[in-house]
Amino acid sequence: MMRARTVLRGFFRDTRPVWELGLGAAIALLLAFAAMHLAWLAVHFGQTMLIILVLGACYILYLVRHFSRLAYGLVEILIGLFAIFGAMGRAVDGVADAATLVQMAAGMYVVVRGFDNFAQAQPFKGGGAAFHDLWTFIRRRKRTE
Repeated sequence: MMRARTVLRGFFRDTRPVWELGLGAAIALLLAFAAMHLAWLAVHFGQTMLIILVLGACYILYLVRHFSRLAYGLVEILIGLFAIFGAMGRAVDGVADAATLVQMAAGMYVVVRGFDNFAQAQPFKGGGAAFHDLWTFIRRRKRTE
C-alpha cells in the first residue's frame, strides 16, 4: 500500500502536465475561434497577409509540438474530434458522400496522431514517469480484483 501512495503523490504533485493540457486547450480554442471567423479574416486581411499569418501559426504549432507534445497532442485530438463531428453532421439521413467519409477518416487519423503525441510526451516516457506509474498501479489493481 505504501507504493500506491508514493505513485499517487508523485502523479498529483507534478503539475506540468496540467499546464501543458491547459496550453493545448487554449490553442484549440484559438484555432476554433479563427475557423469560425475565417470569412471575416479573409475580408479584412489581404491574401498575402493571410498566408503569412497561416505560416506563422504553422510555425508556432511546430514549436508547441517540439517543446510540449502533450499540448500538441490535445490540440490534435480536439481538432480530430471537430472533424469527426462535422462529418457526422454533414451525413444526411445516415447517408454519407465520399467527401464526408474522407473527412471522417481524416478526423480519426488526426485523433490517432494526437494519442501518439500523448504517448511520446514526457509524462508517458520512461519507466519512472508519473503517468506510467499511475497506469501500472491501476492495471495491477484491476488484476487483483
